[in-house]
Amino acid sequence: MIMAYNFDVYLEFVPTLYSRTSPSGYYEWEDAIINYYMIGELPLNQLANLAKHSFSLSVSLWLRRLQLKHGDDYCTSWYEMKEILR
Repeated sequence: MIMAYNFDVYLEFVPTLYSRTSPSGYYEWEDAIINYYMIGELPLNQLANLAKHSFSLSVSLWLRRLQLKHGDDYCTSWYEMKEILR
């Protein structure tokens, strides 16, 4: 069974990730995302999707260019996404 998640309810507590976000701001963003996994609200396989909903337009476009260059399955896991964003 595939569950549909309404990420809007989570985004109230997740800061937007901008291309010029400071390192400390990035880690606050990352902690806000991982918190939903830790408290059992979201499964691990949905963290990358939640993260994508919290991106600014510039970060979304940058990630989309990477996906076009490397393939559609690029950056689909939370761990892969963190490595690329860091």
